[in-house]
Amino acid sequence: MRLSEFYGRVRSVIFRTKDYFRNTRKERGIRQALKYLIIITAFFLLFTTYYYVANINEAISEATPVLNEIYESIGLEPVPEYMEIPFTIPVLLGVFLFLVVFFVLFAFVRYWATHLVVKMFNKDAEYQDTYKALSYSVTPSYLGGPFLLASFLLLPFLRSAWAWFLFIPSTTIFVSLEVYAVYLRSKALSIVQSISFLKALLSIYVFGFILFLLAVLVIYIAILIVLLTLMLLISLF
Repeated sequence: MRLSEFYGRVRSVIFRTKDYFRNTRKERGIRQALKYLIIITAFFLLFTTYYYVANINEAISEATPVLNEIYESIGLEPVPEYMEIPFTIPVLLGVFLFLVVFFVLFAFVRYWATHLVVKMFNKDAEYQDTYKALSYSVTPSYLGGPFLLASFLLLPFLRSAWAWFLFIPSTTIFVSLEVYAVYLRSKALSIVQSISFLKALLSIYVFGFILFLLAVLVIYIAILIVLLTLMLLISLF
């Protein structure tokens, strides 16, 4: 997908919503939607990877004491208290690429959960149309990446008036884009799957979200079991 085509799609999604999503039903498969999702996800993560790494480091520091208790109970060496992901360009690039793949792959699970609910309202609904609607309609949310980063970077300086002067508008813009994204996703899904706006909203943010959380929980438990098994095997040898 060329940059000019991508830019044209962004404008159409936001300013010509009804016409755009009516036309997406004519697209064959999900190839174009997948390309679009990869590009818009990369744009979002270009600004927010730093934010995610900082949050991962905070989570690591909070989880380390608990993990050490578990490791000691099963005879493993404790994790160093100072362990964290360094903020170097190679590391950030690696995390960026990992997150792009992770976000795009996880979208299949999220959209699948939503589509299962959509099928209850429209038996003829096809997954590819749900995928296209949700992939294109992430646009406002992912365009908020720069404003999320700005808000995050300003947090340590909120004791100063100038920081609030920048923090309030950046946060307001990000939240506004997120709210608009809720509307746009629901509107897009209602158009492509011929269901009401309310049913689309419930499919994405209520019943579909519950199914998604259950799927994530199952995946998380499976990964955790595999990791603990590997640690036990390593400790034995």
